[in-house]
Amino acid sequence: MELGSGDRGVLLSHEQGYYMCSWLGEELAAAGYHVVLFEYRNHGASEMSEDYSGNMIKETRSVRGGGTSSTPPSEAERRSTGSVQAVEPVALPLGRPREERADAARNRAHLIAVAREMVAELGVDKVTMDGLAERAGLGKGTVFRRFRTRAGIFHTLLDEEETLFQQRVMAGPPPLGPGAPAAERLTAFGRARLEFLVEHIALARASLDPGQPVPAGDSPSLFHVHMLLTEACPDEAASGTLALQLVAALEGPILLYLQTQDGDAPDPGAVVHNLITSWQVLVERVCR
Repeated sequence: MELGSGDRGVLLSHEQGYYMCSWLGEELAAAGYHVVLFEYRNHGASEMSEDYSGNMIKETRSVRGGGTSSTPPSEAERRSTGSVQAVEPVALPLGRPREERADAARNRAHLIAVAREMVAELGVDKVTMDGLAERAGLGKGTVFRRFRTRAGIFHTLLDEEETLFQQRVMAGPPPLGPGAPAAERLTAFGRARLEFLVEHIALARASLDPGQPVPAGDSPSLFHVHMLLTEACPDEAASGTLALQLVAALEGPILLYLQTQDGDAPDPGAVVHNLITSWQVLVERVCR
């Protein structure tokens, strides 16, 4: 995975090598992994692979152990590989996570599959908690425990799609995936992200709980945009403000579009075309 200056995340060490995870989730508690927090400091980006070990872990502080190594990397090592700086630990579910019961896992997969069928057949407006329970042949309590609210149904469906999108970004072919220059990847990311958001506009709108505020600053795009900016233009990207502003420009108009009434909403094709064009111009000017 490519890392940029100032990027923070979690480094997972395993008997076969080291792996980096930029988000905090249940993956961190996978059996056999040792969790350490890191902050990557280097002017540029680098690649981390299974044999990218040794010096990368010398200045980390283990969440479990709480101590730091007394042997920092040399200046040559810093210039060639960057270094990992200790950051404050946070509460993480260390150890093996409690395994989901087999019947609960089957119910979850069944509910998600039935919810997808209902959305495809009826549209999001006709999907209800009671209707999902009846069609799935499960109790209302089971549906409630899984999704909590009607919006939770669509949030779960959208989250599954988001996972697939992130897999394309992290391991797909260039220019969206690794292998292309950073500026080209940034342009491709904006195009793919806008297409994704518009394609799933109905799910995204339905996933907003009217009783809860819309979360701000929680975009999965922020880390990736900052990483690419750090490689393309490290001086401008150092503070992180530019990445935040670019993500706001990328996803802000879509959030406004989400709030429009169906009858007043412009054609999605026109929306995504105009936003992609504007995004490309913005990236070219920032990275020139």
